[in-house]
Amino acid sequence: MKTIEVALQSKYNNIDLIRILAAILVLIAHSWPLTGSEVDPVASVTGGLIGGGSLAVCVFFVLSGLLVTKSALERSTEDYVISRILRIVPALLLVSLFDVIIIGGFFTNLGFREYITNPTTMEHLLNFMVFPIQYNLPGVFEGGTYPHVNGSLWTLPIECALYIFLPILVMLRLLTRRTAALALLALISIFIYSSLYLNISDASRGPFIFKAVQTWSILHYGLFFFIGSFSYIYRKEIPLSGALAIIMIIALYGAKGTSSQTPVLYLSLSYITIFLAIGIPQIFSLKKIGDLSYGTYIFAWPVQKAVITAFALTNPVAVAVFALPLTLVLAYGSWRFVERPMLNLKRKFVLRSTKESTFVSNQ
Repeated sequence: MKTIEVALQSKYNNIDLIRILAAILVLIAHSWPLTGSEVDPVASVTGGLIGGGSLAVCVFFVLSGLLVTKSALERSTEDYVISRILRIVPALLLVSLFDVIIIGGFFTNLGFREYITNPTTMEHLLNFMVFPIQYNLPGVFEGGTYPHVNGSLWTLPIECALYIFLPILVMLRLLTRRTAALALLALISIFIYSSLYLNISDASRGPFIFKAVQTWSILHYGLFFFIGSFSYIYRKEIPLSGALAIIMIIALYGAKGTSSQTPVLYLSLSYITIFLAIGIPQIFSLKKIGDLSYGTYIFAWPVQKAVITAFALTNPVAVAVFALPLTLVLAYGSWRFVERPMLNLKRKFVLRSTKESTFVSNQ
């Protein structure tokens, strides 16, 4: 039977497709709350079990855990850190400039000097540093539903915190085949204890344990991340079966409204995500277009807010229809002129680092 290890050896997968679909789902799902409408369609279909935005973010974290763990285990710490910085920071700097100059410039109700000298403006421009994130700009989108200029950025500190934590686990040998199961079990135990005895949940997210990262957020999305991580570590044993994926889907809907819905959600959604990403033949290649998922994710919110404000839109479907093509154009520009050059630079750095390591080892 095909395993995760076998599937990862093929270059023809659906990882980029799943990620861009997840990013588009975030845009669509956000169109409902941003217009003050009822719950998004995914939340309606699942009976409130999970919303579209949350579903997409969970998918991102599962795939991130799977792929970044591979990177952390196979590369030096230096290569790993440089790779993560070049993947996250340049595009984040670009969207920060876009928010401040384009969105702020057009939509602020303040004078130019008052806007540009406001401390909040500079704080937003420093979002590329990730910790913390400034969501607002002075005089921009104030008084409306969700006044944040770029509310989607809240997941980046969580993701980057996990990126920082991962190589520490590697150095402490907590991501070996012997210890990975115990580490995951420990995380699950902490999550259960926090939920039952500390009343930490989505509604009450608990104290900040890291800059811009609250307890529930790191436990919830961290669990999806580390299930992906665990899946990579035990890639030789975990089968990718269509029948098992169907069973997971049935279990997911069968557990809805029961006491088992939470653990079933974590396991089923994680397995289904990995199966669709690498367990089935490639549906469509995005190689010629590029990986637009990150750009789509970080540009979607400010574009949606601009569309809503400029055209006084209140229909969520109209917002999605107007905002999606504009967001994809910006995402392509980000990929073509920022992300792809940084990816090429990353590859050159890793190659040079590998050659230098080989030279030293041969002395």
